[in-house]
Amino acid sequence: MDDGTINRLLRAASAGDGDALAELYEGTAKELYYFVLPVLKDEGRAADIVQDTFVQLLKVPPPPMLRSGRAWMYRIAKNLSLNSVKRAAFELPSQDTSRFESRGTEPDALSRVYSGTVLSHLPEEDRKLVLLKALSGFTFREISDMTGVPEHSLKRRIKRAYARLRDIVD
Repeated sequence: MDDGTINRLLRAASAGDGDALAELYEGTAKELYYFVLPVLKDEGRAADIVQDTFVQLLKVPPPPMLRSGRAWMYRIAKNLSLNSVKRAAFELPSQDTSRFESRGTEPDALSRVYSGTVLSHLPEEDRKLVLLKALSGFTFREISDMTGVPEHSLKRRIKRAYARLRDIVD
């Protein structure tokens, strides 16, 4: 679907045209899904973000001088995705340790980490960084973008936190 068509459909959908919204969804939902999937790393969350993007399109009319409706839609999807990742990063992980067991991590050690007995010895900010890196699998660059902490500082802080955790577990 070309940008001119997307712009026209966005304006019509924001004016209440349900058929325009349906056509816009059918023409762009798949590409938005594949855009957010690598960020979210979860098919269900990606599908939710695509739907939330279209809900947002209905709530906020397109800017009057909109040049690229596609870019505007991608911006909304990107922002919703990053907000979702940030929210999820600060939630405690579930008790399901099956994905870590395949990496050779001892379930007993994981259960101690999850229960908070080990992580509670770390300052809260370091605890969040460890959870983002070790358990959520984000790269240093992604964590830096989420938290605003420079990448070199992150590496040093996480290394120190790992050393503290090793001392506690041993």
